[in-house]
Amino acid sequence: MQLSAEQFSLSNLLDEANEIRIPEYQRNYAWDATNIDQYLEDLAEAIDSQDDHFFGPIVLLDEGKSVYSVIDGQQRLTTTIMLLSLIRDKLSEMGDPTYTVNGASVPLKHEVNQMLRDKNFVGFRFSANRQIKSIFDSYILQEPGPLRKELTKNGKGLTDKEKENTKALRSAYFRLRDGLGRLVESNGESVEEMSALLFSLITTLKKSMKLLRIAVPDEEDAYVLFETLNDRGVRLTAPDLLKSYTLRGAKGLEEVEVEDVVARWDEANDLLGNYSFEKFLRHFLLSAQDAQAVQAKKIFPMFRERIEEIGPITNLEQIADAAYRYAQLLNDAIETGDPELDATLDRINLFSDTHRVFLLSVFEGKSEDPEVPGWSTEVLRYAARATEMVAFRWTLRGGNAQVLENLYQRYANRVRREATPNLSVQALTSILEELMAEAPGDDEIRLEITSSGVKSNHLSYVLTRLEGALSGDLMRWVRHKVTPQALAPLSPSENSNWYEVVAPAKGAAGGDEKSYEDYVQMWGNYTLLEFPLDSSLKHSNWSKRVNGTPEAKGLIKSDMYLNKDLAVIEQLTKDQIVARTEWMAEAMVLLSSAKAAGNADPAVIQGFSA
Repeated sequence: MQLSAEQFSLSNLLDEANEIRIPEYQRNYAWDATNIDQYLEDLAEAIDSQDDHFFGPIVLLDEGKSVYSVIDGQQRLTTTIMLLSLIRDKLSEMGDPTYTVNGASVPLKHEVNQMLRDKNFVGFRFSANRQIKSIFDSYILQEPGPLRKELTKNGKGLTDKEKENTKALRSAYFRLRDGLGRLVESNGESVEEMSALLFSLITTLKKSMKLLRIAVPDEEDAYVLFETLNDRGVRLTAPDLLKSYTLRGAKGLEEVEVEDVVARWDEANDLLGNYSFEKFLRHFLLSAQDAQAVQAKKIFPMFRERIEEIGPITNLEQIADAAYRYAQLLNDAIETGDPELDATLDRINLFSDTHRVFLLSVFEGKSEDPEVPGWSTEVLRYAARATEMVAFRWTLRGGNAQVLENLYQRYANRVRREATPNLSVQALTSILEELMAEAPGDDEIRLEITSSGVKSNHLSYVLTRLEGALSGDLMRWVRHKVTPQALAPLSPSENSNWYEVVAPAKGAAGGDEKSYEDYVQMWGNYTLLEFPLDSSLKHSNWSKRVNGTPEAKGLIKSDMYLNKDLAVIEQLTKDQIVARTEWMAEAMVLLSSAKAAGNADPAVIQGFSA
């Protein structure tokens, strides 16, 4: 990766560039009153202290010939250029004053125009983003005079679309203008006093506002930079670079509107809500690539290769379609339309995300149009249940995550080649059966549950699965707010009898080699509750935990089938915890079997009997 990173003043940054533009893929200007007030406060503090103020990092794409695209820093730069324009306008109102420094007369307006104008003093250095560019140029950058249009708070003279696009811009402009007016007037009312303040302000902006300028030669290096920074908790916009590359390819095509391309990309991005677009894109590439690893840093070159092979618009359409299918797999903002399938996806999402590499390929054959052939609901349900079986068994057993991902990728590509083109149910069924055969066997699952403590990322899933099988309703508790609850408390009070009834001291009558902590971490010591267990019951004896008190509900008030079996136990001991763990192991072996995945009817199990 190539980049240059240097500390620059704002003046250095602007002097170096003949054009700094906000690329078309960037979202709109969005700073609000809080951002503007903080910006002005920082500026005033820098003027008073006469110390340097860190402006933040600015990431630029070097387009050559002193032209730079702003990858990160749009809001700060747009605001600063707007403020410089307002200072220039203020100076025009004052009759273009000068300020004397060491006996030399400094024309203040010229000082500002050196930053605003290009090197030939013909045009302006800065180009705002596409949503606001025409308004920014005509109403803000243009010098006062006959060509200058008047910007109003309510957007007088603007179209409805222009009003919507410039809402944040207009608010920021007038807040900056008012803040500048107060700052200047606070220094005095004479031209000399106001000029002194404006000179200090201009000097501060030029020399004291320091920034870290990072320049990269191409989008691929920018993408790697952003991925690296994101891994370290810095929120940047790597997907926007992919949008930029798409736009660059689309611009040369006839009958392609930039606005349509941007809207299609943003629509795909928005479908995923707060979910990582990079993770989706990686899963998409895994699902679409034959036996090729997809590391985060390889996303950009692979993306570029796809555009070279199939073109930017086809690539964009495939990504947008995949984003919709992926959103269905996330099953949050968009659902599949089938409650049983949605419930299965909800269950898998409790503990897994890599499974979407495989299901994304299966869902490629899902049709949203009844007139277009697609997989039947029964086929999609089976594919989801089969994937649930593999995901649960593999991850519970602690199998290698990379091997599982490779497995999903291999079978996903088989689905694309062998099953999807002709919607062959036979081919898909064969693939699903072979995929399930890759999962750990019954003895491994049984041993994992009986000999290892609970795994927090699987606990809710296991308890929800058991509850669904006991009730015969796999959908009932998937989206209800339920909480795993330890039966024997993890940290009982010293005066309780829990240590004696669960784990007598070593050497005592009935004692053994296992500690209390060993028993309470077993699977059999957990249940689900649809209401929080009152703190007064958390350390109480078993009878109170079951029956509750007049002020607090106990397990007996729960509608969970899991708790109906517990309410009849006279005293929970280590024997019941061990026996219940063994029952859970046998039940999960059955519920996560290939036979259960292939059965359209929900599996029903017998309840726990002490």
